[in-house]
Amino acid sequence: MVLTAFACTSPEEHIGRRLDAAEAAMNENPEEALEILGSIDSESIRFTPRRARYALLLSQALDKNYLDVEDDSLIMIAVNFYRKWFDNERFAQSLYYVGRVHFNAKDYTGAIVYSTQAAETTQDHYLDSFQGCWQIVITRTGMILKQESIMLWQPDISYTRERIGMQDLKWHQEPECL
Repeated sequence: MVLTAFACTSPEEHIGRRLDAAEAAMNENPEEALEILGSIDSESIRFTPRRARYALLLSQALDKNYLDVEDDSLIMIAVNFYRKWFDNERFAQSLYYVGRVHFNAKDYTGAIVYSTQAAETTQDHYLDSFQGCWQIVITRTGMILKQESIMLWQPDISYTRERIGMQDLKWHQEPECL
């Protein structure tokens, strides 16, 4: 009976269930999430919202597994979709991960810009559940400056901290929501 129910589902529904499973595993077991996502044939995803979700989840899984991506073409699928369809939570996550990609590519200006946009999106749309998560964005921006000895950016750090109201941030551990 279970086999019959499984056989009657469409390929898109099956992909949706695998995306649900990957998302559920992401924080506790990112390796499993990456494995699940790797088992999906991305070319077979026809439904645009599902394609955007896949792009976001795969970008997140790659980052959580310390696999540094330097090309933003995958995550930009999610950024472009969620920008248009007003899913502010996923839009903010997508901006965060495109910032990570730019950081990996040593495009520190892009990393700061996208990370700041992610933080602003959480504040502008009152995403309280993510507000604490974006404290790390500013801390990482400061780490970029320190790491790369980019003194020119100090005014931009002050602006960014003021803009999102996080003047006194401290580095802790990475929050689970990212």
